[in-house]
Amino acid sequence: MRIVMLTPYWLSTTGGITTYVYNLVEELRKRSENRVVVITCDASPGVITAHGNNLVLVMKITKILRKIKPNVIHCHVHFILLMAAFLYRMLFNRGVGVIFTFHTQPPKILSLKNTKTKRKPWWRRKIINWELERCNVITCVSVALAEKLKSIGLPIRGFAITPPGVRKKDVLPGDATQFRKDYGLGGAFPIICTVGVLIFDFKVRGIEILIEVFAKIVAVYPDAKLLIIGDGPHRKRLERFAEQMGTQNSVIFTGNIENPFVTLSVSDIYCHVVLDEAMPIALLEAMISGKPVVTANVGGIPEIVTSGQDGILVEPNVEDVTEALFSLIRDRDMRKSLGTNAKISVAARFSWSETAGRFMELYRRSLNR
Repeated sequence: MRIVMLTPYWLSTTGGITTYVYNLVEELRKRSENRVVVITCDASPGVITAHGNNLVLVMKITKILRKIKPNVIHCHVHFILLMAAFLYRMLFNRGVGVIFTFHTQPPKILSLKNTKTKRKPWWRRKIINWELERCNVITCVSVALAEKLKSIGLPIRGFAITPPGVRKKDVLPGDATQFRKDYGLGGAFPIICTVGVLIFDFKVRGIEILIEVFAKIVAVYPDAKLLIIGDGPHRKRLERFAEQMGTQNSVIFTGNIENPFVTLSVSDIYCHVVLDEAMPIALLEAMISGKPVVTANVGGIPEIVTSGQDGILVEPNVEDVTEALFSLIRDRDMRKSLGTNAKISVAARFSWSETAGRFMELYRRSLNR
């Protein structure tokens, strides 16, 4: 089967969507019957890159698709890329299957709600509705995301749920030792870690809550460290907030790290506080690493964590996060038990092989419609 992945992000851009698409492509390529080609706006080696304004981009991708002659076009996130898939279908191959995957609720979709404060041009809704109605299959990474998209009135008859898998990368002993040395972590306890792209306000506001909580922790445990892994336009905002909270010497901003499992290996607790989240791969990576997790009870996160068994779910506010983190810091046995259960639970339920198998079924279904 000739499969084309249309994605705005590839290896030059760090984030959950990149991780999802990359691992899906790698798993699909293990199956001898597949030829998988990636077309992206993100300049990276080993893929086909297309740039330009919306119209130019659609025309360029359509031309590339004509050369590849795919059986299935799988588009992620981006409605302009999806338009190229439909132009190719209309002009050159009416039998091609078109699949679209929602990884999160895009801001442009949210703005289509018919409220006085969020009303947008009518033609935007018309175009997006036209595209979604013509997809053979639409998938979401979590049930919660599917329910949210239904609630804003998108013309979708049904979603297939296609959660990500998770794959743990090896960490060499020397890498962990060097990381501790580079960031002055010798003797630090507790080391709390969080991972996130510092772009979206609903994530950044969650990290602000975590920094405020951490100010309480460091007052009791002066050797504590908070590692914030990731980068983006809101990093300066968070650095200023840490300074306002008096934690600038204990909160460490590392920027993007090639192997986040190095950071996880030196951490005592992983904390994922957000105001919304569809299906955070960073949380899965922490759990497969055997780390006890404290995370917000929002979005698709309860589809990952069963509170009290393989993690602790909290409301994203200072009081609840403070109580959960202090309970873990003070109870070594609880940390060990939750971390062990997290590793077992995630390994049993989140597999890239199963995700790829599910998509192969959906690809075949799209060809029969």
